Amino acid sequence: MPTLIIAVMAMAVCLIVAQAPAYADGVPATLPALPTQLTSPVFNVSPGGDIQAAVDAAYDAGGGTVNLASGRFDVTTPIIPRSNVTIQGQGSTGAGLTTLYNALGTNMVVMVDGRSGGLNNIIFQDFKVDCALSRTERSYTSDPGKNYGIYLTDTSASNDLVLFDDVQITQCLVGLHAKGTSDLTIRNSNFHDNGGVLYYSHNAYLRRVSKANMQNSILTDGSTANGLNISYSDNITVQGCTISDNYFRGVRAADSSYIDVLGDTVNGNGDAGIIMNSEATGVDEFRINGDTVTSNSLGISTSSNSSNGSVWNDRVSGNGTNLSIASSSTSIR
Repeated sequence: MPTLIIAVMAMAVCLIVAQAPAYADGVPATLPALPTQLTSPVFNVSPGGDIQAAVDAAYDAGGGTVNLASGRFDVTTPIIPRSNVTIQGQGSTGAGLTTLYNALGTNMVVMVDGRSGGLNNIIFQDFKVDCALSRTERSYTSDPGKNYGIYLTDTSASNDLVLFDDVQITQCLVGLHAKGTSDLTIRNSNFHDNGGVLYYSHNAYLRRVSKANMQNSILTDGSTANGLNISYSDNITVQGCTISDNYFRGVRAADSSYIDVLGDTVNGNGDAGIIMNSEATGVDEFRINGDTVTSNSLGISTSSNSSNGSVWNDRVSGNGTNLSIASSSTSIR
């Protein structure tokens, strides 16, 4: 028997899926552990000072906190994070914010460069990363391998216990790119106006990530791709976020397992609000519950090669098509 696809076109009234408490259906994703902040010694850096020297000194001391003053730090060399080191500013918005500012224009490669991997117990908090590149400057027809905001990967070894708290990333080709990382928490952060012309230039991209929590954050105005892209990952929770006005999708997960999208506001995304699909194998064990999904071309979509999914207690209305659900992969109530 062919797979049944449930498609519901936009209606004038709100579609409420289920009349039951949110988040009670399916197998929940495992939440990440948090890193431990080493509050001393503290290395204070003012604008014009050497952030990297302070990070290295904290690392050599066995860990500590690099305290960045309010103001603009012109970045001409990538900042390389170290294990057991917190990089802390005075806020990501407002008059007293701390800004890491791209002073190299389109020659900038990565603002915060964790591509060597092997990072453990690191915290980024209370600062803004501004690549300061216009959309025209970011309009590459192929990936140039540069103009990234924060990039973590596992070249030498995987990363573990990473926290982003009150971090703003804007005007980069890719905002946050995390690969090969476990126990990742992103909270109270704002990734906006990142992207170029490539469909894989996302506001935030999690690949080969295990146990992550994106909470109370904003992913908006991505100029080409997705607010949040998840692939080849497991135990990812996206909860209480606002994900809007991204050119392609709001939240997209593929080839992953234990994905929870819970209580988010997802609106105005060009292709789909929330989508579980595949590059090869689909998504197994997912919950899309308690979300408000409006004004997307497609509200919620699940692929037929996904499995053990639940769409429950969402408010879905005013989308071009509200639901496109493969009954072989997803229960809808």
